[in-house]
Amino acid sequence: MGLHLPVGAEGDQMFAKILLAVDCWPESRAAVSAASEIARALGGQVLVLHIQERHHARGVAWEPGLPGDSEELADSTVYRLARRGIPAGGILRVALVGRVPEEIANVASDECADLIILGTRGLSCLEGLFSESVGHRLIRLADQPVLIARTPRGKEFQGRR
Repeated sequence: MGLHLPVGAEGDQMFAKILLAVDCWPESRAAVSAASEIARALGGQVLVLHIQERHHARGVAWEPGLPGDSEELADSTVYRLARRGIPAGGILRVALVGRVPEEIANVASDECADLIILGTRGLSCLEGLFSESVGHRLIRLADQPVLIARTPRGKEFQGRR
């Protein structure tokens, strides 16, 4: 089974610049694999985006996690892609909790991305709509096509339940 990807009207690459949104969940691995496969097939580049969520209450803002976690996640993903021969760079952003889809859409527009790829935790369409999943909201917000990569069944993160 080969990867069949569309090509523009004059032979231009449709997905020359891919924005890959990653987080610390294991499901991001499926998104990294999809971005790698598409970029390799089309000779495109990948921009790895990690958004650190910022909590805000009563005039105080804080970011969960240890300092450097975001950089380490983005850098390690860029490194893995580069080892596969894929041009990649990292982008770090901060967004208020609940505003991550908007920030992904903004970065995709700012960077002139042709495609956005992110992973999913495997919620059903109904669960995703009610829980306001990042992927479901991003599909409605983004001007670019959004590919939501899912881990093959049976390989999901077991500690989730």
